[in-house]
Amino acid sequence: MDNAEHTHLISFSNFDFSEDVITYDPKSSNVIDEYQTAQFICHEVCHQWLGNYVTMKVWRDLWLNEGFCYYFEDICVGNVFPDWKTIDQMFFRKYLYALTSDGLPSSHPIIIPITTPSDVDQIFDSITYDKGSMVVRMMSIFLGDDVLRDGLVNYIQEYQFSSANSEDLWTALTEVAITRNVLPENFTLKQIMDSWIMQPGYPYIDVKIDYTNRSATLSQKRYLSEDLSGNEASNPCYNIPISYTTSKNPNFEDSKPKYWLTCKGNLTIPADIDESQWLLLNIRVAAFYRTNYEENNLKALQTTLSQTNTYSVISILDRSQIIANIFGMSWTGILKYEKTFNIIKYLEIEDAYIPWRTALESLHDMRNLLVRTEIFQSFQQFVRSFLEPKFLTIGDITKIPDDFMSYRYYTLLIYWACIYDVKSCHDQSVAIFQPWQRQQNPDETNPILPNLRDIVYCEAMKTGGEPVFDFMWKRYINSNVPNEQYTILTAMGCTREKKLLQRILEWTIDSSKIRREDSSQAYWSVVNNDIGFDLAKNFFFNRFDDILN
Repeated sequence: MDNAEHTHLISFSNFDFSEDVITYDPKSSNVIDEYQTAQFICHEVCHQWLGNYVTMKVWRDLWLNEGFCYYFEDICVGNVFPDWKTIDQMFFRKYLYALTSDGLPSSHPIIIPITTPSDVDQIFDSITYDKGSMVVRMMSIFLGDDVLRDGLVNYIQEYQFSSANSEDLWTALTEVAITRNVLPENFTLKQIMDSWIMQPGYPYIDVKIDYTNRSATLSQKRYLSEDLSGNEASNPCYNIPISYTTSKNPNFEDSKPKYWLTCKGNLTIPADIDESQWLLLNIRVAAFYRTNYEENNLKALQTTLSQTNTYSVISILDRSQIIANIFGMSWTGILKYEKTFNIIKYLEIEDAYIPWRTALESLHDMRNLLVRTEIFQSFQQFVRSFLEPKFLTIGDITKIPDDFMSYRYYTLLIYWACIYDVKSCHDQSVAIFQPWQRQQNPDETNPILPNLRDIVYCEAMKTGGEPVFDFMWKRYINSNVPNEQYTILTAMGCTREKKLLQRILEWTIDSSKIRREDSSQAYWSVVNNDIGFDLAKNFFFNRFDDILN
């Protein structure tokens, strides 16, 4: 469907998609477009079972549709494209997003009362999708994939062409779980899961190691990214599956829970290590929580990470969660940023995509806070100190490997090197762009690799002024490929000239210039520009009635 107001309409055996979300052209689209298209299709196919065959009884159980299909879309794509490692990519696409949104004091439970139509719109959010999918993943790990699958089959067969709620799902899963003996003693599945879906937030676990008695004591508290001044009323309790390993005998393959930290009190677990060794909870991010370690344990982890012959002892996902944990603890003031920055210097030797992505996303949150302060340039220089050497190992940015994960890693480094003003990144991008700009028929042939276009277009816009702006605008008008139009429109917001940014803002409310379905992206391209933020903010308040109309 061209120019559709909704991205999709799904009914039994029928799928209607808007053109921009289903179209993939390898000549002008990159591998990420292919990845996102595949995910979108898998997600909607999932709704034939969870949504159509079985529908939630009431809106409060929306997560039964969206949380589950948001999880299974990655399972589906991973089975078709195993090299894409979609399960690992859940970490930053869903786990980190859920940690951020659910860490706010204003967060809500997955299941909340729905009393008005406007309440429905509010639950199509990160809690339902990101947290919902991560809770499903946690359940699939402690129950086992086979139990989850067989329980869902029974659930769908029992309630096909009908409606159901969370209680019905727990009943179906429990029947299978009991026969396989996978539930913890004296706990029902409903008791475990209600602590995750009926309460807001998630916990962080404090780890206190007793080196004399070779044990560690775990306690939990709700993680909040903002201080509520000790408001204990907002401190719920969760039933948490505990998996862990140590440097003495590292095992990152078994993420099944060895113990459970429940609401009955603290938990003491064996920890046969000395002060030079480490303990690591939550193997392969099997559960939805953060961890706060004592200084000795952090030092031991830092020592392992900082050495080329030992850092890979810790799995890629677990290196990523260490980074996410220390940034999360620093954000709340529990851990000093100095310690966090010392640990992430190990990135100089890191060659995996997901740890780098985790660190750069976390640093970007800080960058957004510091961009208008006097220490901003010092911050930029600090990040460049370990990012630029890694970027320079790439050499020619047009020589990107074909395999999916290497592609993601290389383009990540290129993208952020340009964001952090690495000169070689900008110079190479402009040099790639200029031959295209000089062509007589640029709409017929684009020599820029699709996988580099978002980066190259943006860098050319930064210093190209009005000539490049006008050139790109013509390419936007003449293109009939939605992904290419999206890339061009996003890049146009990279210009450093205020008058051009203001022009984009004016065009967002002029449908003869920018299509209504594209106007939001054009606006956000200005918001995400350091120079354009204030312009976009003022435009929003001064032209609110025009935007509304």
